[in-house]
Amino acid sequence: MNDTDTLYFLAFFPIIGFCIKLAMDAWSKTNRTSNIYAISSIIQYSLMTMYLVMAVYFIVKYLNQPNANPSVATKNLKLFCGALGFLLIANVAIITLYSLYYPTLQYGYITPSISESINNYIMIPLWILIIYNMHTLTDCAKRNMSCSPIISFLTLAIIGFGLMQCYLISNSFRMVQRWPTDDIYFAPSPTQTS
Repeated sequence: MNDTDTLYFLAFFPIIGFCIKLAMDAWSKTNRTSNIYAISSIIQYSLMTMYLVMAVYFIVKYLNQPNANPSVATKNLKLFCGALGFLLIANVAIITLYSLYYPTLQYGYITPSISESINNYIMIPLWILIIYNMHTLTDCAKRNMSCSPIISFLTLAIIGFGLMQCYLISNSFRMVQRWPTDDIYFAPSPTQTS
């Protein structure tokens, strides 16, 4: 692939997004007058979405080249591209969830929230697998070697993590539609509690 250097650079987007979210959430906890939980999640998943869009674009561009090495354009690479497209849809769904239910999710009333579940158990290993698999495939293409034609365990693991992510997203959409009650939106003011 000619765009391997760009892909390596773009791999920092998920890492930067995760660090931005940690910093914003930590600042929000120390400054109790401000809750930016939903905003930090939207920023994080937007950076991840940018990486996935560019990665899928570069892989599809490579696969459509007339001089693409057939030993690199294996079923594994095509399935990996499909898995990234699947994760792209999941990330857009997460951004949509935080945008539509911003007032509820902004103050962390939904527990366990979608971000905590995905960050702690799914997202970090998922992105390690994606970046490592991307490195393996781009390294194979850069050296013009014959990549393994067998669908790798890494690609299947990425699809498995993506399915878990989709399950949490669908559960979270149901949760925020059923759970919110008036006490979330009409919390008593400090003068009423005294």
